[in-house]
Amino acid sequence: MQSKPTLVLMAGLPGAGKTTLAFALGSELGWPVLDKDRYKRFFLSRMTIVDELAAALAYEMAFELVYDILVQQRLSVIFDSSALRTFVMKQAREMVAAADAQLKVVLCSTGCDVRRSRVTQRTVSTGALSADIMAIENDIPLFTHLPADTLILRTAHPLAECIATALVYLHS
Repeated sequence: MQSKPTLVLMAGLPGAGKTTLAFALGSELGWPVLDKDRYKRFFLSRMTIVDELAAALAYEMAFELVYDILVQQRLSVIFDSSALRTFVMKQAREMVAAADAQLKVVLCSTGCDVRRSRVTQRTVSTGALSADIMAIENDIPLFTHLPADTLILRTAHPLAECIATALVYLHS
């Protein structure tokens, strides 16, 4: 009997290390990674639309792709999103229920100085970032809507250590 597919929902503020970890896990597991910010960049670069509309369109596109992979194809997938808004968690739960899949949430967390440094070193922009968001030192309270069994990773630790911890969690 085939095991249940898994939806891995990456969560965390900009610069927390979500995308780096998501692609490392995708490579390790052989699972596709859907990066919401990539779709947002696509909409921002190809259309003259405001940041909020590009983000909304990016989420819609990503949700459609996650649904196709998880529900239609019954394959595991990693969804790289901040998951800061409750609608992301609601949509993830609905797709997991429709696929009879399992949900694993990985919250990437680090201090504001590390996040700010990482964001300023990016070669491509994902749109406007709020100074208030970038100044938050303790980001965990922003994610109380995530499930109790969410893995919280301190991504200032070495990437290899974060990958190993995440793999143990994903296989549990």
